[in-house]
Amino acid sequence: MNLGARSDVRLGTYVGRSTSSITVGDPGFPELRGKETGAEIVWRLDTQDTSVVPSVGVLSQVRLSHTFNGPDITVEDEAFDFDSKLTQLSGTANKFWKVRTRERLFVYGGLGTSFDDTPLPTEQFALGMPFRLGAYDTGELRGSNYYIATGGYLRQFGRLPDFMGGPIYAGGWLENGDAFDKWSLAGWRTNGGVGVVMDTLIGPVMVAGSWGFDGRWRTYIGVGRIFR
Repeated sequence: MNLGARSDVRLGTYVGRSTSSITVGDPGFPELRGKETGAEIVWRLDTQDTSVVPSVGVLSQVRLSHTFNGPDITVEDEAFDFDSKLTQLSGTANKFWKVRTRERLFVYGGLGTSFDDTPLPTEQFALGMPFRLGAYDTGELRGSNYYIATGGYLRQFGRLPDFMGGPIYAGGWLENGDAFDKWSLAGWRTNGGVGVVMDTLIGPVMVAGSWGFDGRWRTYIGVGRIFR
C-alpha cells in the first residue's frame, strides 16, 4: 500500500524450504534442513534526491517479521526438535545535509532485536560491512540484537566526464556499534573509515577502507546503492 509518493507499507507471507550446510570447518557442527514459514511487514520511506550521495533527505526502513516454523537442526543426518518460532524487529535510517555546494554531512543508524527469542545462526543480526563496523570480517560479529551509529563527512573534489558519469566524493566516517545476545552484554566498538564514492554509468561505485583501533583493516570495492 502506497502511503504517498515516497513511502509504502508491504505485508507478505512465505512458505519454503531452507537448507544450510557446512562447507568448511568442523563437520560436526549442526546443519539446517526443512520447511520454513513466516510473515513480515515492512515500512519504507525515501525522500532523498539521489541514490549516490544525496544532498538532502532520509532513507529509512523498518521490518517486523515472525517465523511460524523453521528448519530442523541436523547433526550427522539426525534431526533434532527445536523451537524455531522467532519474532524480530529491525530498522535502519540515514540522513544527509548539504553544508555547502560540494560538502555533505551524513548519519547512519540501525537497531535490531529478537526480543526474548533465540534465532538460529542464519537469522542472527550480522555486522562487518561498510558503515557497520567494516573493519571486522562479514558476519564476525553476530547476535540476537544489534545497534549501529555512524556519522561522516563527504566532499566533492572532481567529476567524471559526462559520458562516464557524474560527481566524485571523498570523505571519512566513524562507525560505532555491537551485536550481542542480551542487552546486558551490549558493548561499544568503534571503527573508522575513509573512501571515495563515484557516480558512474553502471551505478554508484565505492572504494573504501575501514580500520579498528586494535589494528584491524579491510578494503572494500563496491558497486550499487551504498547508503541503504
